[in-house]
Amino acid sequence: MFLADRVLDHDTYSAHDAIGRVYIDLNPLLIQRKDNVISGWYPIYDTMHGTVTLCDHLFLKALLIFSPLRI
Repeated sequence: MFLADRVLDHDTYSAHDAIGRVYIDLNPLLIQRKDNVISGWYPIYDTMHGTVTLCDHLFLKALLIFSPLRI
């Protein structure tokens, strides 16, 4: 299972611009682990201009919290 997010820059006086996309593999979070955390540097791919090229990196830390389903 993958999560794909669009990455934007932050502009003070104009609209935010799309930089690219980052794809995160969530499978390590679904495996039984003690901490349920993934972290690391993920490549940002420039997909906004019709090509898939590496343009930068993003540090990300994700935590999966399981909650019981209430019916």
